[in-house]
Amino acid sequence: MTAYGGPGFEEFVHAEFPRLWRLGRVLSGRDEDAWDLAQEALVKVGLHWSRIDRGGNPGAYARTCLVRLHIAGARRRRRETLMEPTQLERATPRELEADAVERADEVARLLVQLPPRQRAAVTLYYLEDLSVRDIATVLRCSEGTVKSQLARGRVALQRRTADPDLGNPASGREGDQR
Repeated sequence: MTAYGGPGFEEFVHAEFPRLWRLGRVLSGRDEDAWDLAQEALVKVGLHWSRIDRGGNPGAYARTCLVRLHIAGARRRRRETLMEPTQLERATPRELEADAVERADEVARLLVQLPPRQRAAVTLYYLEDLSVRDIATVLRCSEGTVKSQLARGRVALQRRTADPDLGNPASGREGDQR
């Protein structure tokens, strides 16, 4: 039997779970699926904790696991049923303005309509602020494929919304490789 977790793992879980859940929520569009994705990712991290903790970035490893689990699940289903997501859970809703809340819900509804790889690329780029190079590593594809997924995702989102200024991933943010 493989050892699970180790020193510091419990603290990592408490610190990282909310971020993993939010990422899973945006990718899947459902609270229940986000919970499952976050738990499965943390199980994978726990199984490799001693190796990850010493020489790596366990948060990045966990996010990579979560994204790959989401994409693999979508592939297994072959045909994804689009569902209207419930309102995104917010830690402090009173601090947010009503229009910001509505906009977040609109973005979540739009993201759920994208194919899984486009949704993952767009989410990692815009919400997790990863570079094209980092996204390519997570998705196990070339940087050109990431740029293509981002461009297609942006076009699909622009078609579904009146906001033509969703940002341009080809404009090259700091740290991106063309």
